[in-house]
Amino acid sequence: MELLNLFPGCAFLDEVYLGLAQAALNAGLLEEAVADFQKLYHLDLSLASRKQACLGAAQAHFALGQHPRVCEWLERYLKMCKGDTGDEVAQAYLLMAKSLAAQGNLDQALRAAHCALNVRPSRRQHIQALLAVALIQKDRASFLKAVSALGRIEPASLTSRQQLDYLLTRANLYRAMGLPDTAVAVLRRETPSISDEQMAIQISLEMAHGYAEAGELASARGLLAELLPKMRPGPEATRAGCDLVEMCLADGKTVQAIAIGQALLKSAEPEVPRRVLELLGEAYLAQQDYDRAALAFSGYLTKTTGGPRE
Repeated sequence: MELLNLFPGCAFLDEVYLGLAQAALNAGLLEEAVADFQKLYHLDLSLASRKQACLGAAQAHFALGQHPRVCEWLERYLKMCKGDTGDEVAQAYLLMAKSLAAQGNLDQALRAAHCALNVRPSRRQHIQALLAVALIQKDRASFLKAVSALGRIEPASLTSRQQLDYLLTRANLYRAMGLPDTAVAVLRRETPSISDEQMAIQISLEMAHGYAEAGELASARGLLAELLPKMRPGPEATRAGCDLVEMCLADGKTVQAIAIGQALLKSAEPEVPRRVLELLGEAYLAQQDYDRAALAFSGYLTKTTGGPRE
């Protein structure tokens, strides 16, 4: 990247910058990708490069769980796309919908998902938008509308990946409706052989939550314990680890809860999620380790003081 600064007049400078930023994003170097996309945006080499920089920065922030920043970059992108239609614009609206939903702004998220449906997306993006609408309506407890959105999808015409997304959405909806046994049964019955490890992890996570809500804590714990080492570091892995700590605490397995919580504490960068500290506080209370419990609840527990008592 530094060498490029020596050739500011290069005709393909925007393509080179975009390629480097995209490579960092694909490699999981998210902070580096954010910096590269930001630099490309501020270089203002062309309208196309600025739009791609906005989309790329939004994707990197999304992977980092930084949803307000996702929305900021997508708003810039959409301002440059007035009147545009097609898959790229639909993708931006869908990412906006997911980030708004993650922040609890469900009405705005629903509007963004409907915008994705209205910009003439391809069939593939149209299906993704319907799945997003279903999930947002589920979060709004509008279950009939969620079912209606899913009913607009013809399962027999889906690709293998779309079938898995459809299956996950259905299972998630069943759980939200208080039918975890049905969710688990559907996943067991309809999940095909999966070669994509990340998608297999998503299916197993959904099944673990179904087990937990159905009261089968041992099955849920076993599945999460098997999954965690396979998951990429990040917000999703932290959430799964916290879920496992909660299950251990609910089942009286305090030592395991502390060990998992301590691992989460050590891997959390740059900030320790509040939920990790609160769960560790509960675990230390159960062990009558009041000093460490107080440190955890107050947010002062460190990576060197957070281990279980000898």
